[in-house]
Amino acid sequence: MYLKRGWDMPKIVKKLTNADLLAAKPRDKDYRLHDGDGLKLQIRPSGTKVWQYHYFLNGHWNIYTIGKLGDVSMVQARAKRDELKKLVDEGIAPNEHKKQTRIKRQYENRNSFEAIAREWHTKQNWAEKHKANVLSRLELDAFPIIGKQAINKISRQEVLHILQNIEQRGALDVAKRIGQYCAAIFDYALLKGLCESNPAMGLAKVVQTKGVQHRACLKEKELPDFLKKLEAYSGGKLVMLAMKLLMLTFVRPGELRGARWEEIDEKKAEWRIPASRMKMKRDHIVPLSKQSLAVIAEIKQISGNYEILFPGRKNIKNPYL
Repeated sequence: MYLKRGWDMPKIVKKLTNADLLAAKPRDKDYRLHDGDGLKLQIRPSGTKVWQYHYFLNGHWNIYTIGKLGDVSMVQARAKRDELKKLVDEGIAPNEHKKQTRIKRQYENRNSFEAIAREWHTKQNWAEKHKANVLSRLELDAFPIIGKQAINKISRQEVLHILQNIEQRGALDVAKRIGQYCAAIFDYALLKGLCESNPAMGLAKVVQTKGVQHRACLKEKELPDFLKKLEAYSGGKLVMLAMKLLMLTFVRPGELRGARWEEIDEKKAEWRIPASRMKMKRDHIVPLSKQSLAVIAEIKQISGNYEILFPGRKNIKNPYL
C-alpha cells in the first residue's frame, strides 16, 4: 500500500513522441513537457522549444540547457541527457564542466599548432615572396593534419606522418623544409612555455635524400665561344648587357631585373641592394669591377633617364626582362 502523501508515490513519465513535439503550441507563459530522467522540453511564448536537463546536486536543483529543438533532435537530446547524468552520478556539475570545457577549448584554440605557427611566421624577417611560400606550404601540408591540435598535445608520430605524406608524392625538398619549419615552430613554442618538448626535432633527416642534380653550366673552355655569341646577339641590347652584368656580379636574376639607378654608386664602385629586395631582408653591397662599371655605363646610355636599369617597353616602371 502506498504512503498517503501523493508525492511519495512513484511517478511514471511517458516518453515524448514526435507527435508530442509537433503538437506543443506556445502559451502565455513558459511550460515544459517531460521526457523522463530529468530531460524536459521547454516551450516559450515566442514558440521556441528548448531541450533542458534538470539535475539535483549538492543540495540544489540546476538546469543545463542542451539546445533548441531543430538544432538538437530528440534522439540527440536523450543521448546528451544520458551523458550528463553520468557526470552527475560522479558528482560533477554539468554546467561547471561545460564552462571548464569551453575555457580549455579557448585555450587550445589560442595555442593550437596553427595559431602558434602563424604567430611565429609573422616574426620572421623574410622577403615577402619567401614568407608567402612558407605559409602556403604549412597551409597545404601541416595545418589540415595538426593545425587545430594544442601544440603541447602533438606527438612525434603525427609530425612524421606529415613528412611521409609529402615524401610519398615525391616532393622531397618540400618534406625537408616542412620538417625544418615545424622544428622551428615547436622551438618557438618551447621558448613561450607552451610545450615541453620538440616532436619535430631531427625529423627532416628521416626524409629520403634527393639525388643531387647540378644545373647546366658553362665550362671554362666554353666561355670564349659563349662571349663571342653574346656580343653577336641580335636581340635587345639590354638583354645582352644584363647577361654581362649578371656574369660580373653574380647576383640573383630577380635582384638584377629590379635594379634601380638610385642603388648604383659609380664613384664608390658599389651597388647597394636594399633589404626590401633581398631574400634575407638585409642590405647587400655588391662591389663593382671596372668591367662592371663599363657595362653599367652602356646601360645608362639606354635607360639612364628612367628609375630602373632595365625598364619595360610597355611600362617603364616594370622590368623589361
